[in-house]
Amino acid sequence: MNATDGSLLAAIAKSQIYRDFERAFTRGTGLPLSLHAPEMLNHETITILPAGYSKPEIFAWNKDTKFVRNRAFTTAEALRPGIQVNIRCSHPIFGSKPLLYRVAWQTSSNTKGK
Repeated sequence: MNATDGSLLAAIAKSQIYRDFERAFTRGTGLPLSLHAPEMLNHETITILPAGYSKPEIFAWNKDTKFVRNRAFTTAEALRPGIQVNIRCSHPIFGSKPLLYRVAWQTSSNTKGK
């Protein structure tokens, strides 16, 4: 994180709108809320063409994202271009890309009745 990121985070954290949101979030969920610079999240990205879309979308993923091939956990490196995937993601309050928390795909047509 550089000095500009730190001052931006400090300005956001001091803003009334953020403090109001933080208070409402904590009261509503019982969970704390904290800001992090984008570099601290260690995101990677994957470009996916969702079904029915004509333009690809960029999704972020991080160390907590689960990659599942043939119903077994694997790594992002196992994903190949052109494969059809099922995804689960969340849309962050801050940031422009949805965050993937699960990417699953089958590489064989034999699912043994499952």
